[in-house]
Amino acid sequence: MTRSAWITAALALSLTGCGASVRASDEARVEYAGRIGATDMALGVTRDGARVVAYVCGGASTLASHTAWYEGVVDEAARVTLTGPRGTLSLAFDGAAVAGSLVDAAGVSRSFRVARAEPEALGGLYEHRGAHCRTGVIVYEGADRSALAQGAGCDESGRRSQVTPIRPMSLDARGLAVSLVDDPRSVVLVRPVRPSSSTR
Repeated sequence: MTRSAWITAALALSLTGCGASVRASDEARVEYAGRIGATDMALGVTRDGARVVAYVCGGASTLASHTAWYEGVVDEAARVTLTGPRGTLSLAFDGAAVAGSLVDAAGVSRSFRVARAEPEALGGLYEHRGAHCRTGVIVYEGADRSALAQGAGCDESGRRSQVTPIRPMSLDARGLAVSLVDDPRSVVLVRPVRPSSSTR
């Protein structure tokens, strides 16, 4: 993926009062977000008690082959192995981070350790369930402490596309606004994932 295709935003980590109240209302939820090693993939994980929703979003070389949602329930050791349409995701939670591995359909394994997102920041996993697909957006902190976002959705024909946030990025009661890279006029409001309602 080219640098310009990445969904990046220089975001001050202080939120507006409205955005902060949205995150504060979900105290039981814990968010993790970051890159999967040196790949062009990002991982977002939301845990609410034992329930977990995870999203792997591929970049230019892995968008079609690796982008997928994973859902399940952790065991008493705070571990879970999730099988999805494009691989198997193993997660182990230790509070400060989630570590594990992604084994893709070709059998290639990639390990990772993704930090916990700060409650007052935008970092975490977002979704929108539309008529044509489930849009996912992962917001995480870059090396320079700026906010980076990576996500994918689809147009009315079902064709997958990367999404980019409407800037400046902000979260309010309606959600976080993003648009399709291939169609900037198409605006979608994504909201923080809630495993209790997302897991089916």
